[in-house]
Amino acid sequence: MKWLVGVLLLALTATCVAATRIDESERAKITTIRIASEVEMPDLPTFIGTFWGILGDDKSKLKKHMESVHFDLPQVLKQQFAAQAEKQPFFKGKLANDGQYTLSFEVRVYGLVIKNIALSQDCKALLTVVAKLSDPSGKVVWKKMDHADRDQLPTYKADDYVSGDAALNTAFARAAELVSNGLINDFLGGN
Repeated sequence: MKWLVGVLLLALTATCVAATRIDESERAKITTIRIASEVEMPDLPTFIGTFWGILGDDKSKLKKHMESVHFDLPQVLKQQFAAQAEKQPFFKGKLANDGQYTLSFEVRVYGLVIKNIALSQDCKALLTVVAKLSDPSGKVVWKKMDHADRDQLPTYKADDYVSGDAALNTAFARAAELVSNGLINDFLGGN
């Protein structure tokens, strides 16, 4: 079943992003980085699997619920990235509101995926993000797409995502943390 979810994720992000690796000389020039205030988001979440109960297959219910509980996925993503980046020596003190380089995010996919693509309503958050770093002239010097590894995400009933905000906060914060760590690892030259 994991391969099926992988194939579906690949299809959802079919407008694949060619990664742009940052070279050491460019990385050495960076003194400050500003995280862009705007984050591009798809209009509606994505569901993989068949959903019943309160949620049903109505994707707008998840989006409306996120709005009603003031859950701001772009803000969660930016906060998680900043928190994870500050743990790395390279980024210490480099994140600034008026940074010379600009880091921007695009959420390609967010939503829910049924854990076992069966008759279960156990599901996990779904998050795929593209990050890019632009130099002071606007030239993109680094670009990478990453997604949250489902095996490392908490499981909730589908209806939990649209009743209260605990499932949203926990699952998507963890997904944003995983994505951020993957992006940071790539930026620093890891795999």
